[in-house]
Amino acid sequence: MNKKFLAIPLVAVACLGGLLMTASECKALDDELGENGTQVPHTHSYAESTVTPTCTHGGYVLHKCACGDEYKTDEVEKTAHNYVNYVCSGCGTPDPDAPVTDGFIFAPVTDDGTETGNVTAYSVIGVDLDAYGAVEIVIPKEHNGKPVTRIHKNAFSGKSEITGVELPETITEIDDYAFSNCYNLERAQLNEGLQKIAQNAFWYCNKLKQINFPSTLTTIEQGAFAYSGLESINIPAATNQIQSNPFYGSTSLKEITVESGNAAFYGEGNCVVSKYGEVVIGCKNSVIPTDESVRAIGVAAFQSVEFEELLLLPDNITEIASWAFAFGYGGIALPQRLQAIGDYAFNGRPMGNLIIPESVIFIGSFAFENCGIDSVTFGNPFDDDYLNPENQVRLERIEDFAFANNYIRNFVIPASVKHVGNDIFHLTDPNYGRYPETVTVEDVENWQFEFYSEQTNYLYVDITPSLLEKPEDVALYFSEDVNVWAKQIITSDLPSDVNLISYRIIKKI
Repeated sequence: MNKKFLAIPLVAVACLGGLLMTASECKALDDELGENGTQVPHTHSYAESTVTPTCTHGGYVLHKCACGDEYKTDEVEKTAHNYVNYVCSGCGTPDPDAPVTDGFIFAPVTDDGTETGNVTAYSVIGVDLDAYGAVEIVIPKEHNGKPVTRIHKNAFSGKSEITGVELPETITEIDDYAFSNCYNLERAQLNEGLQKIAQNAFWYCNKLKQINFPSTLTTIEQGAFAYSGLESINIPAATNQIQSNPFYGSTSLKEITVESGNAAFYGEGNCVVSKYGEVVIGCKNSVIPTDESVRAIGVAAFQSVEFEELLLLPDNITEIASWAFAFGYGGIALPQRLQAIGDYAFNGRPMGNLIIPESVIFIGSFAFENCGIDSVTFGNPFDDDYLNPENQVRLERIEDFAFANNYIRNFVIPASVKHVGNDIFHLTDPNYGRYPETVTVEDVENWQFEFYSEQTNYLYVDITPSLLEKPEDVALYFSEDVNVWAKQIITSDLPSDVNLISYRIIKKI
């Protein structure tokens, strides 16, 4: 009987192109079982794609099988930078041979973006601190009679000597990573005229405690002040674009306000809330509005935030986005109307005994990885109405590695679940967790499973509905001619040389 399933080959297989792959892990969906129930080895079928070299990476031909196995040929070195107006057109790296004027390095901005176009302005692409002779940087507003309008990508990145910077009113944009890793930057004067602060512009400026945003600022991008030392922020009325949380990881942040008249955001309870009802920025002193219009916690909104008391999320919250509460410390009570938990949403945050409301439909990849979880309960057993059929668990999807690296002893997969991702209890290091001792599948007759070891001796088991009627007849294959009859679905009764360290639910039938 032929049956499609994901499997681990137990023998070496020959690959196309004359290459010999040993102990390959094949997950192709066209594997079959032979008449004697043993696995028919899979032969890789590689598709070729060409990766063109650039100034940041080399080129090669990639050969990849549907099972995930891959190898590279025809590798070539990365190309040289292509400098246009002293900036690489490919990656934005400043030309090291660009002329230095009063310590600063400028690149011309032309009307058509070419070297031969008319120069309309200049951007600052770097500084020679020895030539400049100071660590308090004052950007000039003109160069060669033209305005200086931009701080270029990576212009001052890693210049730990810089303690302060002052921008002229001609600067309209601070580009990606412009002042990132300026560890000793304590003062940044952003004057009127500035419109955009790009992603990670002041990333890891952990001595920067205060910032005054000009009234002209319209855009603050992702991570612009991530891991800074900022203690308070005030979002101007003109700001209409905030890309996820520009301040994630800023653990000193304790006061957040939004100027009146802002049409895109409002401030309440030390939170910045979008007009769509999403908390986009929060801090350790946040009190999330209980207004019914607030429905979501945005990307990285409370990343690395440490709460002194249990944070109670209002029941009107239906979505917790990716990285929303990742890292940091402090307990969080999940709201009773919650429907979606995004990727990495609570990653690295200690959770203890986890209660997931019955309303949750989706749990994203790595959502609860490395959270020190001891137990997981779906639905609130303390609710007086817990047994009401209308309040039964509605969970449908658990994505890859959702509960990886925890200490869960017993885990129940609700009957409502339609999909379980790859290795949801994955361990990167046994010192950081354990696999559950038992996993109960409420709708067990409609699932197929795979058990496998990542040690030298591979094994797998494909459990079909018919076999589940007699679990003692389920075979664990760990070599071509030897098998062990399992006494239970999760078994510890294995030979001494076989270590079952992972198992996975494949699909619902």
